[in-house]
Amino acid sequence: MKSLKAAIGIGVRRTSQRKQAGVATIMVILMVGVGLVAVSVGTLHSMRNTQERQLVAHAQVNAQAGAWAAVEAVRQTLGTLTAPQLAGLVVGSTWNIAITGADGLTQTATIRSVEVPAGTTKDYKIKAEVGALATAGQSTSTIEVVYSVTPGGSNGAYELNGVLDFYNDLSLSGGLTLNAGNKQGLNFNVDGDLTADSIGVSGAGLKNISVTGNVMLGSATGAKTVRGRNIKLTGSSNAELLEAWGIPSGDEGSQGTYTSKNEGDTCCGEIETSGGVAVEKANANGPVKAGSDRIDVINTRRSATLTAGSYVTVNALQNVTISSSIPKASLINVGGNFVFTSDDVTAPMTVNAVGNASCKSNPGTPPKHTIKAKGTIDANCKGAINSAITAPIVDKVSKVTLTQPKVDAWALKSSANYAIELEAGNQIKVTVKNVNGIPDDTYYLGKLAVGAREYLCKSVTIVYGARQCTGDTSIALPLCYNGNSEYNPSCFSADFTNKKFTITANSVPSTMAAGVVWFNGDLVLNGGPFFNTFIATNNISTSGDTTVYAVNYAANYLLKTDGTDDGICKNQRSPHFDAYDKFYPKNFCSETKAFIPQSIGNIGLLAGGINPSVTPKVFTGGEINLNSKNVIHGTVVAGNLLKTYGSTTVYGYISAAGLKNENDVKNVLTASTTVDLTKLPSTYKPEEIPDTSGGGAGTTAESKVLWTRYL
Repeated sequence: MKSLKAAIGIGVRRTSQRKQAGVATIMVILMVGVGLVAVSVGTLHSMRNTQERQLVAHAQVNAQAGAWAAVEAVRQTLGTLTAPQLAGLVVGSTWNIAITGADGLTQTATIRSVEVPAGTTKDYKIKAEVGALATAGQSTSTIEVVYSVTPGGSNGAYELNGVLDFYNDLSLSGGLTLNAGNKQGLNFNVDGDLTADSIGVSGAGLKNISVTGNVMLGSATGAKTVRGRNIKLTGSSNAELLEAWGIPSGDEGSQGTYTSKNEGDTCCGEIETSGGVAVEKANANGPVKAGSDRIDVINTRRSATLTAGSYVTVNALQNVTISSSIPKASLINVGGNFVFTSDDVTAPMTVNAVGNASCKSNPGTPPKHTIKAKGTIDANCKGAINSAITAPIVDKVSKVTLTQPKVDAWALKSSANYAIELEAGNQIKVTVKNVNGIPDDTYYLGKLAVGAREYLCKSVTIVYGARQCTGDTSIALPLCYNGNSEYNPSCFSADFTNKKFTITANSVPSTMAAGVVWFNGDLVLNGGPFFNTFIATNNISTSGDTTVYAVNYAANYLLKTDGTDDGICKNQRSPHFDAYDKFYPKNFCSETKAFIPQSIGNIGLLAGGINPSVTPKVFTGGEINLNSKNVIHGTVVAGNLLKTYGSTTVYGYISAAGLKNENDVKNVLTASTTVDLTKLPSTYKPEEIPDTSGGGAGTTAESKVLWTRYL
């Protein structure tokens, strides 16, 4: 048994305790080391988590900033679109957005809805989901945005007053063929005098002729309504209604007399017919003179002088003189005196005269006329006095007024896909806009290393008088084709001295990349077919056979009944033309290449304008001369005068606005002119052109953000 001392350790050696103390010390050190490692590992883990959180936070901030930058980019892009482009946005389509300096970000926008204007509103409501993905951290940010977009540009489309619309004197000769659906005639306006005494009109013919000056129709020309200051019909011409609005000399508002220069500015409201004319009704403020013609009803606020014709009803506020027999029973109401100088009484007349009545000494036997007068009655008239007779009521014919269209090529420059100008150093600048496959920028025309064909280049240099491309030639878009060989003569030439462009191009199925082409200067066209709308600030003329398809018309080039053809966006021309396959005008085409018509695309040719950089503001150019043979599938708009000297066919309206306001000049249509409005494609509205009033200022473009939220 251990003693108590031994039990409590008194007198016992401590060797084993010292050993244990060493072990304990080691254990403590190990434990401290493990703790330090744990702390270090924990610290490192915490630092790593903090770094990751910082990276994620940074990426999230970057993604959000990128998303808001994309919101602004989309707003700006929407503000550049036209009304048709906004309406044509495809719901569900996604845009990839490239913003300079946004490295490491993928930015997109998806169109969710498009609300077009209704009622008096002008803005489009575009809802989109705009987002950004930061590659580092894989953070995303998506914002739902509602934009309010009011397209800028002109005040929409201007509708021409008539199919044929001229604002100077017009002389017609040769043949005029007018074709319209359902055999309905075409409206014809002339702000000046209209002379068509040696023209043959065929087809549906003329419907309403409205003229601010005098009208002379012959050669069996017919119309539903003819309105003019004075009207003369000859040569079996015919009309349902004639209205002479001129104010007779001496009446309030009359300026001049019939014998004064230009037959008076407003004088005299006269209608004159001869040569077998047929008219259902003739209304005149001035006198009516009719020969061996048929006029069923005459209403004149002056006198009527009638010979050898057929007149059923005559109402005149002044005298009526009849010098030949009337084959039909007639009613003659006279506000003045009645004079009958014929002795042929084969058809009865009923005459009511406020003044006197006189008849030829031998009126025939037996008299068949019933003649009453408030004044005296010649015994030969076999009539009776009637004090209750009153003058007939004859309404005044209202004046013809026409509103000149505002034609200004300069206001349309910003809408062109290719704006072509001459610069110093014999350089030809081409501003490209909204063309697929070509960045919007300024280019120049030049030749490549070989061949004579001219291409779009970023820069050119003059080598032995020729423009040679330098720098980047990756686009390599030939402006036009004169034959299909690279070595054919150039189709494009420029006269720098006279500021004139000439395009001589012949290539099937097309000669130029499709779109709107604008020229600062004169333009001469020869060849085709062109799938373009041509606009020139000065004059346009043709030489040789020329064929033009306006952009809206060319969209249905082959005119299949199912409407699947598209010669603009899908290059479905016959045969397919690979050279221009991708270079289509984006402002006329949706993302799915569906065609979007615009009013500018209805124009085949437009000439003349007011240079905004020149003072005073004066209209220049505006003359279109169509020579040789021309086929224009589009509306022809001359800011001043139109002259045709060859065989011309226009599938559209014709307007010559007379904006120079010159005296003693006139429009001339000679040889054969055909206007055909049958079988027009649905994408083409020939009566609509862009409204360029006010220099094209119109509505100011506006694009703003209405509402946003994070998704």
